[in-house]
Amino acid sequence: MDSMDASTDVARERLGRLAGVTVGVPDPAATAAFLADGIGFTTVPLDDGEIAVRCEGDYGPRGQTAVTLRPREGDPADGPELLAVTFEVAGGYDFDALAARASAAGADPRPTAAGGLAFAEPAGCPLVVE
Repeated sequence: MDSMDASTDVARERLGRLAGVTVGVPDPAATAAFLADGIGFTTVPLDDGEIAVRCEGDYGPRGQTAVTLRPREGDPADGPELLAVTFEVAGGYDFDALAARASAAGADPRPTAAGGLAFAEPAGCPLVVE
């Protein structure tokens, strides 16, 4: 196997970078206003009342959605709810192998609409790999 094949195999095995976090909040507009006005993030309204919180830096001039704010029902005193920590992977990633590893470790992986996998780690943190 040449070095190109070896590096391709490694890319298929590894998780990629953090793609973003989805958080449920009682009032996404209020949270977005704080993040924009109080801290300086760029916020972009999305469908279904969601708001993208973007950052630039290593992600280039277009930025990247670091946090997606999603409307959450319930008592505002309950605070925010972590809905997903999403990782992106390279094309050709072996999702079947990930599903097998996650299952062997006690998780219950499920397919996502984008063709990835979603599951929770032992403490209940929801993880998505796409």
